[in-house]
Amino acid sequence: MYKIVIDEERGCIMGMREGGMKSLDTACVLNVPQSIVSTILTKKKVGGSVKSQCGRHRKSSDRDASVGTLY
Repeated sequence: MYKIVIDEERGCIMGMREGGMKSLDTACVLNVPQSIVSTILTKKKVGGSVKSQCGRHRKSSDRDASVGTLY
């Protein structure tokens, strides 16, 4: 079963990281798996956003590949 992390918890995770807390310690304080904390921090570092993403990406077509607008 997956643990759903609400936006307030995501904000706490980011705040604790900026405060210098390690991901394992953050996971213990918030009572969430350490993998979730690491995933949220990685998404923030790579993409700049920690919003949850529901659903799949749209299906790419041949036109997308030729135009260079892969999703």
